[in-house]
Amino acid sequence: MSDSCTSQSRLLFAVSSLDVGGAERYLLRLVRFLVDRGWRDRIDVVCKSGRRGVLAEDYEASGARVIPIKQGYFDPAGWWKLRRFMSRGRYQAYCDFTDDFAGIPLTLAALTGIPRRISFYRHSKNPFPNDPLRLLYWKIVHRLTLASATSLLSNSAAAFDFFCRGWRANQNGRYEVIRNGIESKDFQVQIDRDVQRQKLGISKEKLIIGHLARYDQSKNHPTILKVAKLISQKRKNIVFLLCGRDVTKKLLQSVTNMGLQDVVYLSEARSDVPQVLKCLDAFYFPSLWEGQPNALLEAILAGVPFIASNIAPHREAVPPWAYDRLVPTCDAELAANRLITVLDHPEQEQQLAEQMTVWAKEAYDPDRCFGAVLPHLGIVDK
Repeated sequence: MSDSCTSQSRLLFAVSSLDVGGAERYLLRLVRFLVDRGWRDRIDVVCKSGRRGVLAEDYEASGARVIPIKQGYFDPAGWWKLRRFMSRGRYQAYCDFTDDFAGIPLTLAALTGIPRRISFYRHSKNPFPNDPLRLLYWKIVHRLTLASATSLLSNSAAAFDFFCRGWRANQNGRYEVIRNGIESKDFQVQIDRDVQRQKLGISKEKLIIGHLARYDQSKNHPTILKVAKLISQKRKNIVFLLCGRDVTKKLLQSVTNMGLQDVVYLSEARSDVPQVLKCLDAFYFPSLWEGQPNALLEAILAGVPFIASNIAPHREAVPPWAYDRLVPTCDAELAANRLITVLDHPEQEQQLAEQMTVWAKEAYDPDRCFGAVLPHLGIVDK
């Protein structure tokens, strides 16, 4: 491995927080990839929330330094602190994972002389209400992003279609869609399903439909509960397992009000995701919008049959021959019927799931996907 700058050059990344989430887990994988190529102790990660987060220790154990620097939407003090921090490092690249909210930090990176400046889009639409003030702010920072970034990356074409309309006609090496690299071996674990289900408090006689994601409007939890209600009226041996940050706090009352206490099991974010996936009989992922659906891809790599929403990022994430697994986003009745069909044909579904796993291993190969990021960081991999 060699890079285009000196051996003392460093890399600087920024994320909203270091709690469990798609961008945070992606960056952790990228950090480990870079450390394997000689970048240990030369990677800094800024947490814009101003706190370390639950993944901070994993980042540090992997060879990165974690720096909480709080930055708000109107935060001159935070921006001044970030600029001062940038000016003290010998950074050859700054990569920001907060979509167009990277605009001001990217401008600061340009002012401090960091040569490579990257905005890595992780959503396919703005994750905030479209009121006039927010839209005005977004337009300003979006223009700053376009003016300051040397590279604009995304894990889906759908994100560029939203944030950078016209990008397809302006292919000058500045825009690139790069799939997330995922280590398939992490999800090829062997488990005792009965023991794992016992840990989850679920009887081994039950069939489990799972959903692993934080509570967020984009994840469409209300439709999941509607589907659970419909299925519970048809089958008594099927339960739902919903895991993710804030899931229990946000959904417990709704589950109770709908009389689903014996049907829907709630859990906060788990550290044993591969083991949980391996004990599922089906995975349901009806997101309203996504960047690239990491949770869905992890289920595929674990060999779990799935039904997901028919949104553009999901169509990008799976091969065309699996499009029949995608259903209209809020069509609870159709999703319920499709899930029951999946569970009623385990041998056929398992065969398809194995084919999907083989496809995903190739499509999301870490060496190729992470390797595509290196030139944007100014790294020549040999």
